[in-house]
Amino acid sequence: MKKIKKIIISLLSLSLCLVYFTSCKKNNTDKNAIALVGGEAIEKEVFDKELEFYLTFYTKKYGDTYLEEKSSKGKTNKEVLRDDLLDSMIKDQVMLNDLAKKKIEIDDNTANKIRSDMEKELGDKNSLKANMKSLNINEGDFSDVIFNDSIRKIHYDYFLTHNKIKDSEILEYYKANEDLHKLYKYNVLVFDNKDGAEKAKSNIKNQLDFREALKNPVRNYEIINSDFVYKDDPMLVESKMSEKDKVSDIFEYNNKYMILMINSYNENENELLMHTKDKYLRDAYNQYLNKLVKSSKIKVFIWKGLILLNLLCIIILRVKQNTCWFIGGNMNKSELLNSISEKSGLKKVESEKALNAFLETVEEALVAGDKVQLVGFGTFEVRDRKAREGRNPRKPEEVIQIPASKAPVFKAGKTLKEAVNK
Repeated sequence: MKKIKKIIISLLSLSLCLVYFTSCKKNNTDKNAIALVGGEAIEKEVFDKELEFYLTFYTKKYGDTYLEEKSSKGKTNKEVLRDDLLDSMIKDQVMLNDLAKKKIEIDDNTANKIRSDMEKELGDKNSLKANMKSLNINEGDFSDVIFNDSIRKIHYDYFLTHNKIKDSEILEYYKANEDLHKLYKYNVLVFDNKDGAEKAKSNIKNQLDFREALKNPVRNYEIINSDFVYKDDPMLVESKMSEKDKVSDIFEYNNKYMILMINSYNENENELLMHTKDKYLRDAYNQYLNKLVKSSKIKVFIWKGLILLNLLCIIILRVKQNTCWFIGGNMNKSELLNSISEKSGLKKVESEKALNAFLETVEEALVAGDKVQLVGFGTFEVRDRKAREGRNPRKPEEVIQIPASKAPVFKAGKTLKEAVNK
């Protein structure tokens, strides 16, 4: 008689988040990579170096505690920065692969121009070098950052010269969207704490007082001077301001306390049309780039600090080795975490972070309409259920209308089916 084997359903959910992860075993040639994009490696050493640059930059800009503070996503700013950097580097490699496919050469001219523009913005070459020194970045590392910027510019410029978007299309878009018919420019006083903001606000009664605060040479706040932006600009939205020369109440943004005033509008139609064109083309480009990313073969290798992929590898290997089955009964979350911790060598708190991250990421993937496929293990997807008639279980004679809905489903793969039937 065959032994009855039941795999814990919760273990299945751990596999949900890897939308792009198609393998958890590295080849020897990939051992130093954190990701493969179309067969091209993103080296861990390069990632770590660039991450260190941004960690230093944001620490100097926002203070020593900024990186450990929680963001609106519930993660620390350091975790958000790390995840965003990995996404950015994957996109950069997708761009490089696309340029190579189109036989577009990457030369130093674009990078040199970007560097020259930065020098002009800061004053001169010495000012740029001083900034590099303050951020503890050497010439070689800085050249790598500039090179990545040049990739983005070359790829975007290629899109601009090869897209089939017509001016008439952009004009219709402009006419149909009233929010595009006015641009706003503003100034912001930025405070580290609420007490400082409240003290300053008590002395600002009108626009003249605000302008004096902008000129004040001795101050305990930073100043932001915006370019012209649309009304959906995040800081403008948070301030709840739309009228010129009116001073906002104090509002919190990125863990800082702000006082904002709009100083001018731009309602010149020719300039507004140019801004609309830039916005329309940028949005179209982002859609194009996202399609490239989705169609690319991407493997992400997560080191122990991120733990997710290694954890999945362990689980799948245990399934294949027939050592992660549980005989009879069910397992609660605490017991599951204990088992994951034991099998992976991770602390329980790390295991819980992994589990929660899997669940959160999968939910986002399924809500977005994506399938999550793990070859041999199974596929998670959302299926549409049509509206239909049904029977009230308490009153079988009563016909009820069941509305259309979406249902998440799991279809076991061949390897998993074979494993549970041994």
